[in-house]
Amino acid sequence: MSKTFLKLVADITKRTDSRIVLALDPPFNPYSLKKLEERQRERLNTANRVKSLLAELDGLVSGVKIGLPLIFGLGLDLVEEIINASRKSYFFICDPKMADIGHINGLEAAQLFDVGFDALIIHAAVGIKGGIDEVVSLAEEMDKGVLGLCAMSHPGASEHLNKHFNELLEIAARAGVDGFVVPATYPHLITSAKNAYPSSIIFAPGVGTQGASFGSALAAGADYEIIGRSISQAPSPAARAREILREIKETGVSIQKIALALAKHHCVMVGEFKLTSGLMSPYYIDLRATPSHQELFDLITSAYVAELKSLGLSFDRIAGVATAGVPIGALVAYKLQKPFLYIRREERTHGTKSLIEGVINPGDTVLIVDDAVTTGGSLLKAIEAIRERGGRVEYAMVLVDREQGGAQNLAQKGVKLISLMTASRLMQELYRHGFISKEDYEKVIRYIQESKGAQAP
Repeated sequence: MSKTFLKLVADITKRTDSRIVLALDPPFNPYSLKKLEERQRERLNTANRVKSLLAELDGLVSGVKIGLPLIFGLGLDLVEEIINASRKSYFFICDPKMADIGHINGLEAAQLFDVGFDALIIHAAVGIKGGIDEVVSLAEEMDKGVLGLCAMSHPGASEHLNKHFNELLEIAARAGVDGFVVPATYPHLITSAKNAYPSSIIFAPGVGTQGASFGSALAAGADYEIIGRSISQAPSPAARAREILREIKETGVSIQKIALALAKHHCVMVGEFKLTSGLMSPYYIDLRATPSHQELFDLITSAYVAELKSLGLSFDRIAGVATAGVPIGALVAYKLQKPFLYIRREERTHGTKSLIEGVINPGDTVLIVDDAVTTGGSLLKAIEAIRERGGRVEYAMVLVDREQGGAQNLAQKGVKLISLMTASRLMQELYRHGFISKEDYEKVIRYIQESKGAQAP
């Protein structure tokens, strides 16, 4: 573990007050040009544009992640030139997709460290012995950092790699890496990593263009959000970076305000409770009374609206799940000027005997809204009911993800879960501000860790 790298990260972050790492992956391919002089001219022009971009973002971004497309296109000499030009302003991370045997990994790492990278990312899947160990040893000799990639942000990662997240996290930790790379598109994995290794630094890619909203990874427990095209390809990168920093700050403040307001109005309790899923829990979240507290209810529904606007999702209708999801969904729909419907817990025994109250046209895209999710049983029932009526469901949204398999179970049905906070983050805020004891906090976090992966009934 490199104290120099961690100190560099801390020092630069203190100066910038920014938790953004810029991903540099520009659409750049000099080899499409036929003449060597044209290729070299394109390389130099691109290197100069990158230097100008980094000069413009000085003070707004703390780190820079450079991937293989730019390295292949420019060559290491020009990459070294870029790093040296901004050495005092950023820490530089290389993402070489490193996943080979230790000897080859070591040869690659030596070159990358020599040109000035402060840290590199290696796939934890290669294992420790004869894989990660040689890179970590080299990094210690050269006083550089190593980050273990334990999951990926694209949908296909859930088919295999992300299923082994906990194993990969443990491998990376035992190998002695300086931090982890965990995708923002799977916030429950970020929270899991932070709970398991609270002192480790977490970098979260997948923010912005790939789907995660700005600030969501930090809210889940990440230390830095890796953002690329949303900034680098904006008409004014500096102006966009400032906007994103404001959004990140507002997200953090909003989550904290909601958490503390929930505790103040006794909407979060510790003890022994039986959940809708049938599971027993040492804590309980009850949002059914939130409409009785006007300021809290407006805070919650405004957070839903802000998140949806940030994500830029397209949908035709909003459906609330009984009971707490109905008032939340209704007000969110009103604020967004969308038609609203709701799903009963059980079919009516009279009249139309319908499970759904409201209008769905064939082909309508419906956003499902509820208060919290445990294993996802209620949401899965709502998804099935809407699809039987000809509606399409791509997203479900909740205030709190209890981290007990709901996101995974919905993903198996082709639905992505959007949560404003995890139960772990909620408990962290309550403990930090004295609403629950250390004993209760540790009991709840232990329960969350032990019950991860529960399946819907």
